[in-house]
Amino acid sequence: MPTGIYKHNPSQCFQKGHPAYSGAFKSGEKHLNWKGDKVGYDALHDWVNSRLGKPDTCSYCGRSGLSGRQIHWANKSGDYKRDLTDWVRLC
Repeated sequence: MPTGIYKHNPSQCFQKGHPAYSGAFKSGEKHLNWKGDKVGYDALHDWVNSRLGKPDTCSYCGRSGLSGRQIHWANKSGDYKRDLTDWVRLC
């Protein structure tokens, strides 16, 4: 290989210390694809799960030890907004 020619290796871009790694990946409101309140159903539930965690106890009946499809975060107002106080754990 001639000197002075750089061969790009994409796998190196995801290593710490590489210039493309630092600050390139933003999350939340700083991400380029952030949609705010216009987000879809699944993405909003993922956002709530990431902030409040996976529920395991129903707020209505008090059953605990629930997982998977037995329990989920439910929206109180039906407006599906990014307000964490608007979500409740239901079985």
